[in-house]
Amino acid sequence: MARKFDLAALMGDVSNLDTPEIVTQQIPLAQIETNDRNFYEVEDVTELKESIELIGLKQPLVVLEVDDTHYRLIAGHRRYKALTELGRQSAPCVVQRNLTETQEQLALILTNSTARELTYLEKAEQAVRLKRLFIKRREEGAELPGRIRDMVAEAMQESASNIARMETIDKHLVGDWKRALKKGRISASTAYELSKLGKEAQKQLKEALSDYTAPTAKVIKTAGEIVKDYPFAPLVCPELSNSPCTRYKDRAAMVAVGTCPGCCHACDHTEDCPALCGVCKKQITDAQRQAELRETERKADEAYQHSAYRQAQLSILDWAKDPNLDEDNELPARVSQTVRSLRRITNLTRLTWIPSLDDLFALADTLGITFSELLGLTSELPPCTSEWHKYPTDAPNDGETVLCRYGHKGNFRVLLYQDGAFGEQLNKEFVPMPFEVSYWTRAYPEA
Repeated sequence: MARKFDLAALMGDVSNLDTPEIVTQQIPLAQIETNDRNFYEVEDVTELKESIELIGLKQPLVVLEVDDTHYRLIAGHRRYKALTELGRQSAPCVVQRNLTETQEQLALILTNSTARELTYLEKAEQAVRLKRLFIKRREEGAELPGRIRDMVAEAMQESASNIARMETIDKHLVGDWKRALKKGRISASTAYELSKLGKEAQKQLKEALSDYTAPTAKVIKTAGEIVKDYPFAPLVCPELSNSPCTRYKDRAAMVAVGTCPGCCHACDHTEDCPALCGVCKKQITDAQRQAELRETERKADEAYQHSAYRQAQLSILDWAKDPNLDEDNELPARVSQTVRSLRRITNLTRLTWIPSLDDLFALADTLGITFSELLGLTSELPPCTSEWHKYPTDAPNDGETVLCRYGHKGNFRVLLYQDGAFGEQLNKEFVPMPFEVSYWTRAYPEA
């Protein structure tokens, strides 16, 4: 079994900064210079300044003694900046002495790596620098068992495969995409897919995918294949700006022999194409579905124009126009509201109807007519009748749909009678209703 390397031994004379016996000394900030090898983010320290003003500095700076009056920062660049902007004159510091250049750089990385949450680019830069420093320490004679990458992974508490991806991103990702990664516009997986492409391909993708706020790794992989092997296909669908081209591999052979223009949107015979892209296929399917819906609507409207339902509606509208209703000042408020609603209907359509069955029954009672008469259901409109049947003394035929009166409030509902019970057909299954029907009639509007 491979022996783990000893990080403390690797660091040599660097003090253990995790022990409670840390000794600090107050050093003027004017005597401390920043470390030009620091690559960690130090820009925004607003929240840190507020914290220092509220509860004070909770962690000392770590500095390297250059001489008696000069020190160089190892850890605490954000704290140093915050203190400087607050006008502080000095800060408590842990002083390191007699470090080699390699040890100083290792101390800078290993003390900063645990101070706060790092960005992915900071981790990638850290991995690259640790690799160089471990190699240098091995050249200086330090005992480093195993592979360098595994030791970097152990020091950073990352997997070796993730360290390899970081190295690839750091080495091959072009500047524009690195800035996008730093600002969080792309993920690490997206950056890794990009880093596997050539620099020219990355630049081409950056220009072509400028409308993307956060292109995924899948999008980059697809677009990268197009750039390398299928340049006839557009990187981004001309009809759908946030979608890459699809089925380009299937069209490659047809493009090669000149039977395909490359992009389905530039072709006028796509319906039977075996390599039709998903966007065009969806457009064709949607168009067919819309045509079917329009035809269904047309047939439904045509049936409605000749239905007893429409004739019943027209009859009710005629009743509502009766001037005698205006002379009756004692109409119940509910009936008056129903009449006003009916009179507002100027364009009767299959989907336009306001009064409920309860309101219509109340209107019929006020007019002194039967519900069937209100609906205009006469002998000229078979097979409707105006006869109410008491249930269960008289029951409908099995499988018959009828208008039912149910409950103690006398509500009305169109229900199916099956196997000795009233109910509805839901998902091709008969579901009995949890209430008792008292009366039923075959006189109801036909839908």
